[in-house]
Amino acid sequence: MPEKHNAERRERYAAAVEQLGNVSAPVRLSGVYTLVSLVDEWLREENIEYNERIAEGQVIINILCAYIRSPFALASHYEELIQDAPAAEGLYKNREQEFYIDKAGLESEKKVRLSIIKEIRSRLQGSKENTPGVWSDFEYDFSGSIFFYPVDFTHSYYAKPVNFSGSAYWGEADFSYSTYMDEVYFSESSYQGRAGFNGSIYQGEADFRGSTYRGSAGFARSTYRGGAYFSGSTYLSEAVFRGSVYRCAAAFNDSVYRYWVDLRGSTYQGAADFGGSTYQYWADFRGSTYRWWAYFNDSICCGWAGLSHSVYEGEADFSGSVFCSEIYFGQDGDNSSFSRFTDCTPQFYDETNHKNTLFGSYNNNFTVENGRGYPIYRGLENLPLGCCFLAEAQEEYLSGIFKEIEETREKLLTTERFQEKIGLPGKLRAFNTALHEWREKVTTAQRTR
Repeated sequence: MPEKHNAERRERYAAAVEQLGNVSAPVRLSGVYTLVSLVDEWLREENIEYNERIAEGQVIINILCAYIRSPFALASHYEELIQDAPAAEGLYKNREQEFYIDKAGLESEKKVRLSIIKEIRSRLQGSKENTPGVWSDFEYDFSGSIFFYPVDFTHSYYAKPVNFSGSAYWGEADFSYSTYMDEVYFSESSYQGRAGFNGSIYQGEADFRGSTYRGSAGFARSTYRGGAYFSGSTYLSEAVFRGSVYRCAAAFNDSVYRYWVDLRGSTYQGAADFGGSTYQYWADFRGSTYRWWAYFNDSICCGWAGLSHSVYEGEADFSGSVFCSEIYFGQDGDNSSFSRFTDCTPQFYDETNHKNTLFGSYNNNFTVENGRGYPIYRGLENLPLGCCFLAEAQEEYLSGIFKEIEETREKLLTTERFQEKIGLPGKLRAFNTALHEWREKVTTAQRTR
């Protein structure tokens, strides 16, 4: 009898897979629901071992993931087809009937793919918070997907590796309050709308490297027990990482923040690397604890930088950086606000590479807690030893280039026509490259004989 049931399931499986290729969206959707029910049936099958049930179900999961990854031709016209009527100067100019046919086709396919996401997500949640669902023991590979529909994977529990790398999200994407027991990959991805990863737990490596966020990006109150990698990423709107705990290395280096970034109240038990980054607005690191070394070197901060109420238990390096506005390690009149360096004095001048740090404001606060830590040694201008104020010509250069960057950013975020956006990301990258070439030049001190 079990053999008969298994044979019937495989026949239904073959028929459902064939349905996925049907030109009719309702037929494709029927195939999806058949495949979903087959996974549930395999998991309930008591006549075979659990590992065999997982293996049978994994075959179907792979098919569902492959469907999500598969390209859909009409998605390339997404920005036009989400409009109520054809654009006056778009692909569908003078093709009104074709526009509405394609718009309906895109909507139908969105429903099919949203159904797959919804069915998977509903089975990744246990009855209690942070507990596995019936589908949590499968591996998921969504790499290279184009999500032309909102994605909701909140409150999901993954026991195996999951891969979202190289994906594009054209609507909102929310992965908040999820648990990843193994590696998870979100690297080299782009987010057009809001991206949420708040309140999540990562037991293995979490890779977000090389990603671009045009809408707000939220990673607050998360715990990373493996390495957390965010390096080489670009944030065009606000980015929030506050209240997070990093048990291993945390890499934010070589990133670009075109709006404000909030990293308050975080704990870094491994190395924390923020070097080589650009902060166009304010950057808030207050109330954080660094158990090992913390690198802020070779960076540019246009707005104020808040570093008060923090504890640095290893080396802290700020050399080779440019702080255009105020930088705070404490607040006047509030002794509890002063940061503490318990291992050594922080480095603002790199003697080995002859690199200093430049400051644009006279209203900085370099007062730190001396009783239980090391001071920031300052010179006659009340700046860290070996450091200087920005010259007038340098301030003019920064003012000019940041004005151009802001104008380009605003155009990228507000322009509706896709054709007008082409080239703007590359222009922003070119600005950033020029900025850091300039920074490298002006912060490298001339050697004296």
